[in-house]
Amino acid sequence: MEFYILHFTFYIPPMPLSVNCRLEEKSRVRLRLGPHEWLADQPPAQGGGDAGPNPFAHLLGALGSCALITLSAYAAKAKIPVAGLAGDFAGRWEGEGEAARFAVDAVLRVRGAIAPRDRERLERAAGRCPVWRVLAPGAKIACRWEFA
Repeated sequence: MEFYILHFTFYIPPMPLSVNCRLEEKSRVRLRLGPHEWLADQPPAQGGGDAGPNPFAHLLGALGSCALITLSAYAAKAKIPVAGLAGDFAGRWEGEGEAARFAVDAVLRVRGAIAPRDRERLERAAGRCPVWRVLAPGAKIACRWEFA
């Protein structure tokens, strides 16, 4: 199922948000935001040292974590009995050159005794994720849901 930008009330993080990035060597970058610090790097096959996830892994992680946080908050507010949430997010390029588009295949797993109506509500709520909304205009995001 593909999600398109929907008109919902959603949380927007306080802005401006500023991450400090510093190239340490070749392709290793140290990122800082307040008290948090982490690394991004390329794998050896791309000339990096594999000191951290590559930038696209960070992007997929941002999408995945935002989607799960959004779904959790929505389920709590709507009193949907979600017992657990998990997801897998895989990215790839489709097309060539300027027409290339980043595509994401997501599998979202929801545990709990979820009624069919609430399943539909959760599927719509995923579009409320702010990171999803940022990526949706330029990326193709396909999502498969698994309810157990």
